Amino acid sequence: IYKSLHQIQKYLLNKHNIKWSLSTVKYILGNPIYCRSDENVINYLNSKNIPVYGEPNAAASLLIIHVIKKGKREWNSSDTFMAVSKHFAPITSDLWLKTQLIQLQTTR
Repeated sequence: IYKSLHQIQKYLLNKHNIKWSLSTVKYILGNPIYCRSDENVINYLNSKNIPVYGEPNAAASLLIIHVIKKGKREWNSSDTFMAVSKHFAPITSDLWLKTQLIQLQTTR
């Protein structure tokens, strides 16, 4: 298992020839719109005071509805809520939740 986003970036480059910047890796793996909606993700988001509407679906992604302040998109702002969409989400909830933990640990 990878312990940093930099390790994931190197893996993508070396194994799949995907040349993403570290900020792109962080954005994609940290953004819940690419994450499959299930009870674990819903519980995590609710613990962050982000309401989620709709029934969790282990294949569908989440839609983010929020107010953009000063040109910044922040999915975890107090003006945010989410809804389960009908679109396929490529990132499993386990991977997304692990990414949140890695980001928490590396930003301390």
